[in-house]
Amino acid sequence: MGGLSKAEERGGFMDNNKIKTGDAGFINLLITQALGALNDNAFKVFITLMAASLLPLDKTAKIIAAAGFSFIFPFIIFSSFAGTLADRFSKRKLIICLKAAELALMLAGFIVIYYKNIPFMLAVLFFMGIHSALFGPVKLAVIPELLEDRDISHGNGLMSMLSFLGIIIGTVAAGVLISAVNGEFYLGALFFILVAAAGVGTSLFVPETRAAGSKEKFEFNVVSKILADVRDLQGHKH
Repeated sequence: MGGLSKAEERGGFMDNNKIKTGDAGFINLLITQALGALNDNAFKVFITLMAASLLPLDKTAKIIAAAGFSFIFPFIIFSSFAGTLADRFSKRKLIICLKAAELALMLAGFIVIYYKNIPFMLAVLFFMGIHSALFGPVKLAVIPELLEDRDISHGNGLMSMLSFLGIIIGTVAAGVLISAVNGEFYLGALFFILVAAAGVGTSLFVPETRAAGSKEKFEFNVVSKILADVRDLQGHKH
């Protein structure tokens, strides 16, 4: 009998050999997700607090609203695209690429924070929203490919728990960073780079899965895509 291939030695394709929720591969997926949630919220709260400290009080409310819109709006536009991506390509490769994109965005965030350019901070936050909108469906879609059916609910629960833990830690970390840097905001931005780099590292240890190979075409007309998704939901009503 032949030995395992290199791909199988590194975790291999999970079609026939599912893993447990306590295995290193799944734990790395959970950590990757938690670090992303942490960074999303820490960056959003950090730039909001930073802007509030730099701008007159009457403009602070507008910045808070703009920050919320910049991060949430991409979810409306891009979440369905993520589903198409997840059905066409290897989810592990998508996770690694998206974590690399997060690192690039945090490097860009360092620059705009250094120059205290609030409009460009909001632009980076918008792209972080795109990143998160794409990452969300992929992280959930990979769970059934990694775990046995009996473990999927437990895996989803762990994913949700770690996500909220990341959100809480990120929100707290932003306030701590603002106080600690004492006006040298770019020093706080180094934290985001480190977290993103750690996420890239853990994503490399997420087990491989086969690409589903879906032939669904990408619909680049956003309005048309959203309307099609709504019709699809209506068509599944009982």
